[in-house]
Amino acid sequence: MLELKWSDYSTMQQETDACFRLFKNIKVFFDTQAKLYGDYGMLCFGDCQIDAIAYDSERAKLTVRIVDNLKNTKYCSKQISRIFYVFDFYGVDNFGCDIAPEHWISDIFMQKLESNIILFDCDAGLKFSFSSAEANRCWCE
Repeated sequence: MLELKWSDYSTMQQETDACFRLFKNIKVFFDTQAKLYGDYGMLCFGDCQIDAIAYDSERAKLTVRIVDNLKNTKYCSKQISRIFYVFDFYGVDNFGCDIAPEHWISDIFMQKLESNIILFDCDAGLKFSFSSAEANRCWCE
């Protein structure tokens, strides 16, 4: 299994933010979080949960749905209690999952290798490498 080459928290966060910017359609997710939390130029999933994971080994595709449970939050002039983010990862390899749905996320880190493969590590329980990714959709309830 490929492992992230850890440096320090700040550098790892910068690398992760750079990897998120490579995702197709990611601007919608950045815009959504900017409306909710302010424009920090990064995505934040602390205090969110992994809501669902679907791995298709034949197609080397992984879909991860994240939910942010909010209380008394206004978004686009309406009251919401949850926001969902769905990511699709392609060319997935080295898939390892030792977390269950509803896992609370503390850290997501990504690192791009010279081979253009990106390593993904969520709390050391969801690990894989991928070649491309897409911010599939997000919605509020």
